[in-house]
Amino acid sequence: MNSIQEGATNGVPMIVIPLFGDQFHNAKTLEYRNTSIALERKSLTAEKLTMAIKKIVEDDSYRKNAKRLAKMIAEKPMTAEERVVKYTEFAAKFGPDLNLDLHGSQMSFIEFYCLDIILPPLVIVLAGILYLFYKISFTIYWCSAKLLSVLFSQKKRKHCE
Repeated sequence: MNSIQEGATNGVPMIVIPLFGDQFHNAKTLEYRNTSIALERKSLTAEKLTMAIKKIVEDDSYRKNAKRLAKMIAEKPMTAEERVVKYTEFAAKFGPDLNLDLHGSQMSFIEFYCLDIILPPLVIVLAGILYLFYKISFTIYWCSAKLLSVLFSQKKRKHCE
């Protein structure tokens, strides 16, 4: 985000190659504003990069749009410091705003960590695995008992003859 913010603040057209996280969204936002060209990492080739560089250097609209965006950022109606002061004064005057209170702060531990959604299928899967182990062990026990009984019955027959 810092590279994009620096580029946008300074009015520099960019070629962006998002890798993870919010970079894909940021790249598409700049591409939508026609201030950058976004390239996909998986399909990146030397030819595509060369074409993007030529396009961004030769097409003056990227530079103009980047400069326009930089001017908009520079002339925001209110700085971050002014917003902090304004919202602090608002909070001091009106107290806590329940509209800004997140519902997550009122959730129980089970709801917050989605345990009510995760645990039932997990319990079912574990019960299924335990049942399978029980059936397999019972089958092995039954087969071994049958095999031993057949073996011992053959030994008794040999001794009797």
